[in-house]
Amino acid sequence: MNRRTRRASTALAAVAALALGFGAHQLGITSWIDTWTRPQAPAPDPTYDYTALAAVAQELPLIDPTEEIPEYRRATFGERWIDIEGNGCDQRDDLLAVQLQDVVRDGCTVLSGCARPRSVHGHTH
Repeated sequence: MNRRTRRASTALAAVAALALGFGAHQLGITSWIDTWTRPQAPAPDPTYDYTALAAVAQELPLIDPTEEIPEYRRATFGERWIDIEGNGCDQRDDLLAVQLQDVVRDGCTVLSGCARPRSVHGHTH
């Protein structure tokens, strides 16, 4: 490879790398890069007194795996979702069906689906 070809190849590679980086950002596929470059969570503040927090944590109830799980009661979780659109399906299932991909339904009930990537402040999550 002569000097002229080598320079052209290097320039072409640099332009391709820039275009690919710009295109990846525009297409929202940079989230895997963000995981490498995103700063790590800060270390705990050594000057903060965690005593009060530890006391609250001690008061939280623990689940005993040997205890029987209480019977499910729908009323415990509040009122059911209503059918706003009048299509026979409640709003929860309508919303899930719109916001998920590859939705599997049994009548109105959404059984499964995949979350769509969403963009927040230019980053796809």
